[in-house]
Amino acid sequence: MMFFSKSKLAALLCFAATPVLAQETVLGLPTAEPLANEPVTVEPGQGLLDAGRIDEGIAASEIGTATAEAAGLVGSKASGLPETMWQGSSAADALSAVDTAEPGGLWRVNALLRRALLSGAIPPENAEGLLARRAAALLRFGAAEEAASLAGVAGSAANLDLRRIGAEADLIIGRGDAICKSPAILPKNLPTADPDKFWTTLRGFCLAKSGDPLAAVAIGAMREVGGVDPQDAELLEAMIDEGLAEFIPTPRGEELTPLRIAVLRAMGRPVGELVETAPLNMLAGLFALESTPARAAVIAAERLEAAGSISTKSLVDLYLLHAERLDAADPVGARAKSIKNAITASDAASIGSFLIETAEAQGAEAYTRMARALAPVAAQLPTSAAGGMGPAGYAIRDALLLDGQIQAAGRWSDAQGPRSLLDTADTNALFAIADPAWPGVWQREWGDALRERARNGDENARRALGALAGLKIGPGPELPSQGYLADAREGRVAEAIFGSSAAIRAENPPTARTIDTMIRALSIAGLGGDARAIALEAILKARWQ
Repeated sequence: MMFFSKSKLAALLCFAATPVLAQETVLGLPTAEPLANEPVTVEPGQGLLDAGRIDEGIAASEIGTATAEAAGLVGSKASGLPETMWQGSSAADALSAVDTAEPGGLWRVNALLRRALLSGAIPPENAEGLLARRAAALLRFGAAEEAASLAGVAGSAANLDLRRIGAEADLIIGRGDAICKSPAILPKNLPTADPDKFWTTLRGFCLAKSGDPLAAVAIGAMREVGGVDPQDAELLEAMIDEGLAEFIPTPRGEELTPLRIAVLRAMGRPVGELVETAPLNMLAGLFALESTPARAAVIAAERLEAAGSISTKSLVDLYLLHAERLDAADPVGARAKSIKNAITASDAASIGSFLIETAEAQGAEAYTRMARALAPVAAQLPTSAAGGMGPAGYAIRDALLLDGQIQAAGRWSDAQGPRSLLDTADTNALFAIADPAWPGVWQREWGDALRERARNGDENARRALGALAGLKIGPGPELPSQGYLADAREGRVAEAIFGSSAAIRAENPPTARTIDTMIRALSIAGLGGDARAIALEAILKARWQ
C-alpha cells in the first residue's frame, strides 16, 4: 500500500495533468469564464422594478454599489421592505439578527423572513459578511437556488464564507460542472485552512469528474493523509470506478452534505428515498430529480412549501401530477387524491369535510397546508352551500382567511346563518384582525364575551384579544420599549422583523402577549399587513390543533 506525505499529495494534485494540460483543465477548471447563470442583482436606489410575488419572479438591475453586502434578488418595490431597513443597526446586531432566521411553524412568518433575506438594502457600516449570512439563512430555508444566486453577487471577490455558501448551494442544485469551472476553487483562491476538509473534498470531486486517469491515485492519496473524510473518499472512488459503486452504500438522509448529493447525482444513484430524513437545506437537490419517487417528491415539496421556498401552487401541481400513482391508503397519497378530487368536484361539503378530517388525523400543520392548497377552489364555491354546514363551513371560512381572501371569506361567513353572541364576537374579531378596511365598529359586548372565555382558560379567546389590543381595536396595556418593540420604535425595521419572527417561532402556539407585541412592532415598522396575516394564522392554526 502506498503512503503519501502532505507535501507529496500537494505535488500530485498540482502536477497530475499531462504535459499538454494545465492543472485547471485536469480539475475541470479551464478558465475563470463568466457563467451563463450569473445572477442579476439589485442595488438600493436604482429605481427597482416590481416583480410581483417573490416566488414567481425576480426584479433586477445591475449592481454598481461599492459593497456587495447591499445587494439582493428583489428590490423594495417588490418586497415591500424599505431600502433603509438596516438604518440604525450596528454591524454586529445585523449579523446576529440574520443568524436567528430559521423556518418555523407559521407560513406567513417564513414568507416575511425570506423577503427580508432576499431584499436589497443598505447595510450598516462595516457589516462585512452580511451577504454570506443572508445566503446561509436562505439555505436553511431550503432555498438553494436563491442562496446560489445571492452568493454569486460578489463573484471572485467574495469572502471565503460567501464562496463556501455559493459552492454548497451550487452542488445542491446540480451545478457541479459550474462550480468546478469557477475561479473559487483555483489553488490561488483556496483558503489556507480547511478544518472540515470541504475545499479539499470539492477539489477531489472535480478531479473525479474530469476523467483524468490519475484521479483515483490522487483521491487515494488524499484518503491516506486524512485530507478527505473516509465516507467521502469511498463515494469519490466509486464515482471514478463503476466496479466499486455496488459495494459503496448510499449515505443516510441525515448524513447528506452538498458534496455527497453532488457525488450521488454524478453516480446516477437514486436518492429519493432519502427525502424524509434529509435536512431541509438538502431537499432542493433531491425532490426535483427524475429518479425521485412520486411519494418522496411530494413529501419534499410539502416540506419546502411549509418553509415558503416553493409556492403553494407548485405543491398543488405536484399533487395533481402524482395523485394516480400514489397509494390512497398512505397519508401522502390520500392528501394528493383528496386535493385532486376536491379541485375536480368543487364540492363544498367534501372540501369542508376533508379539511376537518385532515386536522383531526394529522394536526394543524397539515390543515393549514391543505387550506392554502384548496382556498382558490373554495373561493369559487357558491355561498348558497354555506348554510347549515356547521364545522365544515368554518373550516372553509378559515381556509379563505388563511389565504388572504378576506372578501370571499366574508361572503362565506355571512351565508352561514344566525350565530350566538360568542360566535358573533369571535367572527367579528377574526375579520377585524384580517381586514384593515373592516367596516364594523367593535362592540363592548363582543369584548366582554371573549374576556369571559379567556377568564375561563380559553387561550384562543385570549389570543384574539391580544391581537385586537395590538391593532388598537380593543383595550390593551402600554408595553415598555424593549426588545424588538424598541427596535421598531427606534426605526430599526430589519431588527424588528427578525426579532419578532424569532419570538413567534419560539412559542407553539404564540401567546396573546407575543401576538400583541409582534403586531405593534411590525405595524410601527410599516408592515401592518404582515402583522395582521401572521396574527390571523397564529390564531387559526391554534384552533385547529
